Amino acid sequence: MMWRSISIRKKLLLGYGCLVALTVIVGVWGVFVFSRTGDAFQVAVQEHLPAVDHLLQIDRDMQAAVVSERSLLFMNQSSLDAQDLVQAHAEQLVTDVSSSCRYLLPSCSARVRNVRDLWGSTT
Repeated sequence: MMWRSISIRKKLLLGYGCLVALTVIVGVWGVFVFSRTGDAFQVAVQEHLPAVDHLLQIDRDMQAAVVSERSLLFMNQSSLDAQDLVQAHAEQLVTDVSSSCRYLLPSCSARVRNVRDLWGSTT
């Protein structure tokens, strides 16, 4: 009964008022979500991409070590060339270890650094 007693003007104003309120709520929520997306993008650019670059370098280094190992399989182990290749392979492995250390040390969030330091202290 109450709805019938309200004028058409008030009904239209109430309907449009609800639409405006809903639009404002959706707009504020969109701005909030957009800012969180920007924060996630910054994390990806500053932390994850350098880590991926380090991983790719480690992969290239490991492939070079595998090539040296394959070459050693088919060489006479007492020859000078084989001994030089063994020494080069050992140096390559040292380079690989230093590359893997660089992978573990990119700039990262404080939470990740704390977990990494805790893990490093237990091993």
